[in-house]
Amino acid sequence: MTRLQNKCALFVERFTRGDHCIVAIIAGCIVGYEWFSEAETHLETAWGMTIAIPRGFVYAYDAYIDAAHRNTGLWLRFKASLGEWMAAHDKQGVLTFVDYGNWPSLRTHLRFGFKPADEVLAVTVLGRSFFKRRATGSLLPESATVRRLASQ
Repeated sequence: MTRLQNKCALFVERFTRGDHCIVAIIAGCIVGYEWFSEAETHLETAWGMTIAIPRGFVYAYDAYIDAAHRNTGLWLRFKASLGEWMAAHDKQGVLTFVDYGNWPSLRTHLRFGFKPADEVLAVTVLGRSFFKRRATGSLLPESATVRRLASQ
């Protein structure tokens, strides 16, 4: 995984915390991964925001697929594997965030049943982050917006 992205210390921290990781392996090499948390909350380090994970949900985050293997069905296999795990662990829904401007990810999530739950405007000033949430059923674009998507 560290060959894809040099995040060794972060990966160790996530495993220590109890988060789960699904990896895609082709020809003996890891070509993609996605992280999942079933804790009550998750600190999203990119924004410094604590995300409440509803009971019965799992939080999916930090998916990465090597560019040479994107659009090959790996993301669908991650979701299928997660679905099997969720069934075995009595989980009914997936919560994820999509950064503003990541239109391919947003379109894919919407196409596979995720629905917008709210938008979060994230602003960092002098190293301190501020957040404004807005419940939404629409996809109104706002700059610097992070969208929370949920699927049940």
